[in-house]
Amino acid sequence: MITLITVKNPFKTDREIKQVTYIPGQTLLEYITPEVIGFEDFVVSYNGEVIDPDKYNKVIPRPEDFIAVCPVIAGSGDVGKDIARAVAMI
Repeated sequence: MITLITVKNPFKTDREIKQVTYIPGQTLLEYITPEVIGFEDFVVSYNGEVIDPDKYNKVIPRPEDFIAVCPVIAGSGDVGKDIARAVAMI
């Protein structure tokens, strides 16, 4: 199983935590796609490390890994990335 944490609103403590089935060879992008529908911009943390978007389809999670997804508020610049770093520590 992989732990997938989705923060819907970075200004609230609300978050959805779910265990998703590990699928060998499935990319980070495939795990997060259902979670980011409706997010204009977002940041992804994989095992506590913020991942560059160009690597989403290259990272292959393993069993027991953690993925966190957090939307970036429009116009927030680096503040949104700081929020994601905070989420990465969850």
